[in-house]
Amino acid sequence: MFSDDFSIHKNTVSLTNRVKATYLTAVENPKAYDYEWEKLVVELRTLLEQDKYKNIFPDLESDILYSDKTLDVKDRRAKQLYASLTARPVLMKEEEKVKFITPNKPMYRIFDIDDLREIKGMTGEFIVQEKYDGLRVQVHKEGDSVKIYSFKGNDITEKFPKCVDYLKKKEVKNCILDGEAVLYKGEEPLIRADTLAYINKKEKGEGDIKIHIFDIMSYDDESVAMEKMEDRLKILIAEFTALTNEIMLFPNKSNTREADSYEEIEEYAMEIMNNPTSEGVVIKDAKSSYVIGKKKNPKWIKWKKIIDLDVIVLSKRINKNKSNTYIVGIGPVEEDTPKAREFKGEYYAEVGKTVNTKADVEEGKIIRVKVDEVMGNAKKGYSLYNAKFHEIPEVVESDKLITLEFLTKNGKKSLADYTVEALKKSYVITDGVHGIAKMDLELNMDGLVFHGFKEKNLMSKNAYPDMEVWKKEIKRAYGKDNGRFMSFVQEILQNHGTLSIENIFKRAMEHDADLVNRLFGDKNGMTKMKRRLMQMGDAYGIVGKDKFHHDDKTLNKMDKRVGNFLMWLSKDEKIYFVVKHEDFENVWEIDVGSKENIYDFLGEAGKYPCKLVSAPQDDILIDKGKVMFGAHRHGYHEYMLKGKDIDSKLHIRYLPVEDKEMWLAFTGYETKPAPEESNEGLYDARGDKYNKMQNKSTESR
Repeated sequence: MFSDDFSIHKNTVSLTNRVKATYLTAVENPKAYDYEWEKLVVELRTLLEQDKYKNIFPDLESDILYSDKTLDVKDRRAKQLYASLTARPVLMKEEEKVKFITPNKPMYRIFDIDDLREIKGMTGEFIVQEKYDGLRVQVHKEGDSVKIYSFKGNDITEKFPKCVDYLKKKEVKNCILDGEAVLYKGEEPLIRADTLAYINKKEKGEGDIKIHIFDIMSYDDESVAMEKMEDRLKILIAEFTALTNEIMLFPNKSNTREADSYEEIEEYAMEIMNNPTSEGVVIKDAKSSYVIGKKKNPKWIKWKKIIDLDVIVLSKRINKNKSNTYIVGIGPVEEDTPKAREFKGEYYAEVGKTVNTKADVEEGKIIRVKVDEVMGNAKKGYSLYNAKFHEIPEVVESDKLITLEFLTKNGKKSLADYTVEALKKSYVITDGVHGIAKMDLELNMDGLVFHGFKEKNLMSKNAYPDMEVWKKEIKRAYGKDNGRFMSFVQEILQNHGTLSIENIFKRAMEHDADLVNRLFGDKNGMTKMKRRLMQMGDAYGIVGKDKFHHDDKTLNKMDKRVGNFLMWLSKDEKIYFVVKHEDFENVWEIDVGSKENIYDFLGEAGKYPCKLVSAPQDDILIDKGKVMFGAHRHGYHEYMLKGKDIDSKLHIRYLPVEDKEMWLAFTGYETKPAPEESNEGLYDARGDKYNKMQNKSTESR
């Protein structure tokens, strides 16, 4: 809500600019953006109930604000509201000085020119600008004062003495400029990591730092942020380009071009990407404004240039169509490097395979590939996305791992950026920006097997590098479906007695065909269903092979092994797992670090420290339901959870971690209990000798 983000003294300008940007964008393309205007109006109603904000807009009539027609951006009432709010209010003196402006970044990312056709709402006129491989900066000049801020708003002026001196000497009017700082060594631009290292060091580094300016938000004490991109560019060219020198660089034909067709965009982008400072281009709608108060600009698109990498051929496969596919690597590396693979006495980090190519190369040769994306990290290893054979370079060694580390530093998403939805026969994923992508996947007792996307669209290209992130959400969605299916089979067997697999399959299809198709697919669905019931049936009292029945004795034998659980999230962002049994209650405190890691914990990705405590902090309920006790012995406790959202196995084990032992909690995909012979019946964890040892260790400290 605005009330959390806006201060009366600092952000009145930001408020009016956001109203301008939202209204104008929605009027220009109501089909795509009118929902943003509706949401804004609803938020404004709450904000303007406060007298301190209401008094700033004396011309605003309440019947306009609260009219249902105001929500329709095409209605005259919406236009009246826009006019009332954007008439320049009387500002306090300190408000007239514009502070740091949150830099706009492109909302979309494309990989080739055809992807641009999928993005709606553009006018057809574009500005193509160089995307520099450096650090985003904002330059403020006011009289004799020059300040330079990082993209987070930190004052880093002292790192730019030459730029500051130059702007002070020149007859430059007050302004706010948007640019990118790049560190040079001689005439050679260095990579982003070097620029960041220079900025973060206390002492001066080697080389000169230059600023490439590409946009302007204020000129001669007037905001120009709401002007069209093409008009802001005219100001830069007319007033600043002549000031270009070796340390302050302004737009010119080599880094900024106008285009009105996809063919021109592609041509100019390829030319600009050849610049030594370029990591790609940003394609901006020529009519777009600078959106104040938002980080992402819906009229800007980034297109990163193809990455060239030299890799070694570790093995080759000849396909039926006589093309070749190569498994490639980087190195040499140490033997314990993730994905290390031995080849002729040396170890190389395997980074994936190339797309099919007619080029015929021997194993051990160095080849140059063009790559859309590098994925991964130093702990799990790296993978190349869409690696295409380009040429055989005149080098004898591949690129090094450090190169891949630099290429994967930025832009990674979190689970919150993705949404998974269940369709009739598959699951789809979306980030709410690049459309949706349908997944071709298979889920079995070994986990999720991802075969790719069913179509190569813009969303699939953007999601691929973050596969490990959204896979966790897929598993959660699948777990819900699986729990519903097993409960349905349990119920019909209790009501109808023994049923054949054919009968169960038929009833399940009649009950929810979409659910069955998502879980087991169209082909061999009944066979996969049978295998699932045989593997997981014990936990639900389902027993059989070709015919299945519900075995009360199986569950009765487990009467002492069934209880209830609650899972809480505390204010300090820890999970409290409460196990309630007729004879005891155990409370495990699980330190997940932050609430963002809840999905990591429940998605079988990470192990987290935990301990037995006396009482939970029951602030927010995550889930509750039944718990079945699996194998319980000293140092090992296994719980099968079946709640509204959680359907998985929870392990709590006493394990060595960096020269000391501790309790760790982690989840598993398989919900079947461990073999009976591994169970010692130690269901009350308070009697665990390792828990007692840990308590003594804590007391001694």
